[in-house]
Amino acid sequence: MSLKALIFDLDGTMADTEELHRQAFNAAFIKLELWWDWSPQRYAALLEVSGGIERLHHYVDSLKAAPAEKAMNRRTSRPL
Repeated sequence: MSLKALIFDLDGTMADTEELHRQAFNAAFIKLELWWDWSPQRYAALLEVSGGIERLHHYVDSLKAAPAEKAMNRRTSRPL
């Protein structure tokens, strides 16, 4: 038997999972008492940044906050 097809998948290619990711981010924000809320429109814009941690850092950098608060939020949003 020969191979007839080979399918490669990137996240979201075979199934649209971005809405689930957005909801998971928002649930994590609440759990961490950050009280951020990424709307579908905001998340769509944030998807221009590849990678979850990079997306979080980009968002933190865009906040109107003092540099010390941004630094604290960057530490909060690092991988566990």
